[in-house]
Amino acid sequence: MSAEASKSEQIIKFFSKFNSIPNELNLNRQFIQLLSEFIHSVLINLTNSTRQQPPLIRESLIKSIYNLNQRNIPLPTQSWLPFIVVYGPLNRSIVQAVIKTSIELIPSWKQQLQPQILALQNQILSQPNQSRHALTLRLIGQSSHDLSESFYAPLSNNFLISIINLYQSNNLNQKSKKQYLSCIINFIRFGLLEKLKILNPSVDLLKLTEEFLQILTQTPRLLNDLILNIPEFIHQLKLVNSNLSPSNHIHNLNQSINQIQKILQGFDSIIQDIIIVLPDLNQTQLKAFIYRFNKYQDVNLGAQNFIQDYFNKPSLLQQKSKLTHSKETNQINVLKNRKNLFDQHQMDPNLLRLGKNQLEEKAILNDKSHLTQEIKQKIKSTAENKYLEFESQPILYSDESETEEINRKTQKTSTSLMSIFINDDDYDEEGGGNVKAFDSNLIDNSDSESSLLTAQNQFNWIKEPILCSAYLAHPDIFSKKARSTSYRKELMSKLNVDKDDLVESWGIMFERNPKKEEILAKYSVSKNVNRQRHVNQEGSDRSHATGRPAGRGRGRGRGRGGNNGGAGEGKGKNVQNNKESQQVNGGNGQRHHHNKKAHERRVRGRDQKLSRLGGI
Repeated sequence: MSAEASKSEQIIKFFSKFNSIPNELNLNRQFIQLLSEFIHSVLINLTNSTRQQPPLIRESLIKSIYNLNQRNIPLPTQSWLPFIVVYGPLNRSIVQAVIKTSIELIPSWKQQLQPQILALQNQILSQPNQSRHALTLRLIGQSSHDLSESFYAPLSNNFLISIINLYQSNNLNQKSKKQYLSCIINFIRFGLLEKLKILNPSVDLLKLTEEFLQILTQTPRLLNDLILNIPEFIHQLKLVNSNLSPSNHIHNLNQSINQIQKILQGFDSIIQDIIIVLPDLNQTQLKAFIYRFNKYQDVNLGAQNFIQDYFNKPSLLQQKSKLTHSKETNQINVLKNRKNLFDQHQMDPNLLRLGKNQLEEKAILNDKSHLTQEIKQKIKSTAENKYLEFESQPILYSDESETEEINRKTQKTSTSLMSIFINDDDYDEEGGGNVKAFDSNLIDNSDSESSLLTAQNQFNWIKEPILCSAYLAHPDIFSKKARSTSYRKELMSKLNVDKDDLVESWGIMFERNPKKEEILAKYSVSKNVNRQRHVNQEGSDRSHATGRPAGRGRGRGRGRGGNNGGAGEGKGKNVQNNKESQQVNGGNGQRHHHNKKAHERRVRGRDQKLSRLGGI
């Protein structure tokens, strides 16, 4: 960290600690003196430094000065001009409040500042092109009108007239001219005109006013600037002249006012002559342009000179646009109050809380306390308007009646209930497994599992098992490479389709179907169940292959018949086979047989559940 940065950090810490002291605590005089000297040194550094200082230093310093002012402790006199220069442009309201409090606390405060103001006047007269001095003068006039009195008081040796002469000189740069013009306007508006409103103003003030008006008659440009910034200037001068008591200066003051009015009327006649020839020009812009150049201010030749120059150079008035732009940039309008969209909304103090909110999500969502009566009324009116719009619309009846819709829903329900028992073994044994719902009325047209790219749901329902079985057997059956294969031709013969595009399109749509895995699982489960039934049927056929019915026999071969025939003739071949099987199984042949049957029952029950879930 550099030395300057560490020093700035120490200054910020010092002012922060001072600002944290309550106003109720009394401060030691020695501490106040040391603090005032330290503040003065910081202000001098801020005014003399060319680098941009940290904003925290400016903020902490102005807070300290304001806190001292609240404690009825004004700044020392040598610190006022640096304070105005540093904080006048951006913190004008705080500067005005501090100056006003200082004037109320110390009546002789303005007299104490006279040496510094006189020193500033001498610096301005000796170095007029120093924009820093002109800026200080302008900031003083904007910060306090009471301090501005020192610049136009008769005791100051007519400093206002000196500023006007500087403004008219050609040796002054444009930046300083703008600063001095702002000072003159502030002195005239808030100083000279306010003092002249008194019933009996002083003789010295009247002399100053006469001299000022005589200068205005000789400088139309300054007169124009005053009228543009103070539109009521001539009217207020007339009121002042009418309120004055008879004296030796009335005739001269009245004469100066009449001369100014003649100048303005002459300018109006020049403008009217130009407008007759060039009616498209703006009168306000033209008037300001004539005030700026002496060449066009002659009553007899002014209009003629302007018209000739305008025809030779049509962009003549663009110079005025640059002037107005520079004036507009100097006038900064500071917002007193920042406005917001929710300024008119009243805040509910019950909504304020300290710390984190411990409410749950459901409690926050169900909380309707923020809904005011106005919001509820708006919601209610909106709902009523929607209802009225709905009632005003014509009612369109569909071709299908309510009874047909009810019948369709009941048929759909009966179909879904029937599908539960489709793969039940007991239901198949009774002969109900051959029932198929081919009727189109029993099919749900809104079924999203149908994957065939046709318009007939009945065709989809019938052909879907064939397509899915073919897909399970040969996953590449729907690709273009499988067109010449035997299983593709077999599938097309089953579907009664001549073109390969239809089958391949179904394959594409089936790959995009989000329920593809569910459909394949459904048909793979049904395939396994059918295979188990086929095995059971083969076992029952073998029992009759020996040519002798299975059943009871004679002697020790009594018992249930098996695949090799029943035990019939004593110690026959079947009995010997049963013994051998028992020896192989460790003597647990009967128990093993019962466990196998239980396993088959469990498998059959699981298949039934899967068939019900899959809707097979």
